[in-house]
Amino acid sequence: MGAWSYIEPRLREIAPRPDIIRYIGRPERASTASGYQNVHSYEQQQIIAAAMKQRARETQA
Repeated sequence: MGAWSYIEPRLREIAPRPDIIRYIGRPERASTASGYQNVHSYEQQQIIAAAMKQRARETQA
């Protein structure tokens, strides 16, 4: 989430529809990774699924 706080307002400035800009990623934590491969894999699957679901909604609209 580190870069998100920097890039989010810049994306909103240039996006044709600022309301479609949203964060899909891991929750904010003190460390950058969970430290467990199975947890990392699960989180990654959830991120990809959420991103693809959002993409499908945007293409239908």
